[in-house]
Amino acid sequence: MRRRHVAAFAFVLAVGALICFVWLHDPATRPRPAAEPPAVSAPLPAAAVPRPDLDRTDLATPDPAAGAVADQPAGPGPTTGSLRVFVRDERGDALEGCRVAAGAQEAITGRSGTAEFVVAAARTFVAVDPPTGQPLVPRAGWQTVLADRHNDVVVVLSRQANTTFWCRLVAAEDERALPGVAVSSLPAETLLRSDAEGFVQTTVTDEQTYLEIRAAGRSPGRVVPTDGHATRATALRVPLPQGAVLHVHTTDTASAPVADVTIELRLHAWQVQWPHGARSRGDAICWRGATDAAGQLTFRDLPRGLPLDVTARCAAGRAAPAAQCWVLDAESEQRLLVLPLAGSVHGRVLDAAGQPVSGVSVQANVRDGERAPRVPDPAPDELRTTSAEDGTFRLAGLMPGAWQVGIPYDGAHRPNAVAVEVTPGRSVAIELLAEVGLTVAGRALAADDAPCRAVTINLHVDDTFVTSSVTDAQGRFRFAHLPAGACELRTDPFEGDIGLADPVTVVTGDEQVELHLHAVCGSLSGRLSGSDAWVTVYERGGDAVLGTRCDLDGSFTCRGLATGTWDVVAHDRSGRVALASAVQVLPGRATDNLALELRPAARLRPRHARADEFVVCQGQQIAGKDSLQQGAAGEAYVPPGTWTVAFRSLGREISRCEVTVAAGDERLVDGGR
Repeated sequence: MRRRHVAAFAFVLAVGALICFVWLHDPATRPRPAAEPPAVSAPLPAAAVPRPDLDRTDLATPDPAAGAVADQPAGPGPTTGSLRVFVRDERGDALEGCRVAAGAQEAITGRSGTAEFVVAAARTFVAVDPPTGQPLVPRAGWQTVLADRHNDVVVVLSRQANTTFWCRLVAAEDERALPGVAVSSLPAETLLRSDAEGFVQTTVTDEQTYLEIRAAGRSPGRVVPTDGHATRATALRVPLPQGAVLHVHTTDTASAPVADVTIELRLHAWQVQWPHGARSRGDAICWRGATDAAGQLTFRDLPRGLPLDVTARCAAGRAAPAAQCWVLDAESEQRLLVLPLAGSVHGRVLDAAGQPVSGVSVQANVRDGERAPRVPDPAPDELRTTSAEDGTFRLAGLMPGAWQVGIPYDGAHRPNAVAVEVTPGRSVAIELLAEVGLTVAGRALAADDAPCRAVTINLHVDDTFVTSSVTDAQGRFRFAHLPAGACELRTDPFEGDIGLADPVTVVTGDEQVELHLHAVCGSLSGRLSGSDAWVTVYERGGDAVLGTRCDLDGSFTCRGLATGTWDVVAHDRSGRVALASAVQVLPGRATDNLALELRPAARLRPRHARADEFVVCQGQQIAGKDSLQQGAAGEAYVPPGTWTVAFRSLGREISRCEVTVAAGDERLVDGGR
């Protein structure tokens, strides 16, 4: 399938999911970045005031190569500020001997618990480690430093809280206790065993702790420690179903056995996780093995009724089948994999003069339509190779059928592909031309014809993203080695307040392109009553969702927001939430001074067997929106009250539920099947 342009909603959800995953990890295990990642910005309410004095028509997002982004207008003036970090314990007492890092600088707090730095006026990553030997939790996060002033931030280190968790393993069919079952407490890798009555006790050291259960004759299980199970009497009941046996037979097209075929079965962790609806922990569960001389391989203790992703890798000369999904219904089942002889493609890469070219990427893609794409989609590693010194290349292990083989876009050669019909046991010879492609170049200009520096320009061919270029100080951009024909230039949403309102179509070879940028976005900023919260903004009437963790001092900023109405939601680890509804964003303006107060919240866990997205709302106000994995529960924090949870599939609503919650409630909202 052709890779299409990624919609803003899907892109931001992916980024937001990644940032949220990092946020949930122990700060002590987090890498300390040298520069801030691109902001996945933040929020404001109807009470916030747009500021026309912050019109931005001369500068977009700063050049990533320059490091962190300054939170002030470009131009002459101070470029550094003083950052004072006050480290306290939960009682408010100063902590001496803490190691504090601000960017590349480090200091040790004295008796006053203070460390002071002079750093660039920018977003600076701050990490605080407790004194050696003290059972305190490290803290880390970003802090905005304003120029030519003292920037103070108080960092509170809480005590490590190791809690006890109990669960009881029972047979799903008759509630019989399962003694002596091996249980691994991860990621600490502590080995445990259930006692004579099936009970397991463990210590929960952080938010990432989970239990991996493997019992002979049983489907595997994964347990996520949750509140309310701190004693043997309140142990979480974990039913383990009987497992299935799978016999796999691999043959060639003449029914002769094929040995040494590696087969991998993969299962998503949340599918066997207990309790249902808990946040997913750990990697996927895998089974892997190779067929014997008779082409046989047996897997035991597999789950029944759950989809298993199946991939196979073959010995030389055989073609692996496409990835499949198997569901086991019976106690014992058989599957047959027929492996045809593989075909291959070989040849040479030549330049326009017929001379061999080395070091050129060559790849194979399954043909999708009669017309070869002007820019081939990226291919997996096993379908890629590089031309040798004499220009030769070979792609082996290809399934018989129609393929496109060619040179992908690499910034050094014009991309191209040729149609090839691969036949079993044969190698097809082709020649590929490594040619110099065409160029698109020009300048990005503001409304007053001033050059726009550090704006990211994206180039698309046939609606497929190919590459990007960041404008220099004169607003210049350049794309080289492109195929002939039309292409589109676009600017990214969420990267700055100015950009292109619509894509601009140009023809490759045009090096005098002028892009006139305008204020198409605005920004929001404010402060929270807490300093360890996650802020998300939702666009009304659109699909845009942006999220960010607030600064250590509770401040936050969202840039590059489309003109219109936005809803703002913030929540922290302790289960508090703050909302601001109907915040207006104006092009080229900053809406600031938003104050959000965190209050006790309820936690909703929407789940639906067929939906791929949920929305939590109250009238037009959006309090939560996220993608769903089939059968797995999502998460949304809301204030007490009555809320509507709408479930969608492919953008169409398929069901909705009304739910009334009080502060502290945790409710699984099942939208049905």
